Amino acid sequence: MSAANNAAQSAFGIRMLVSAARTKYRRRNVSRSVSAPSRRTYSR
Repeated sequence: MSAANNAAQSAFGIRMLVSAARTKYRRRNVSRSVSAPSRRTYSR
């Protein structure tokens, strides 16, 4: 049970980290390349 709980917590943390990094990356790239397609950002 402890291992499963730890795995769930790590997955949740990774998801939060990825979402935060994605928002930061998108915010930084908005001003630089607006015409560039953001399909690559949404695929991950």
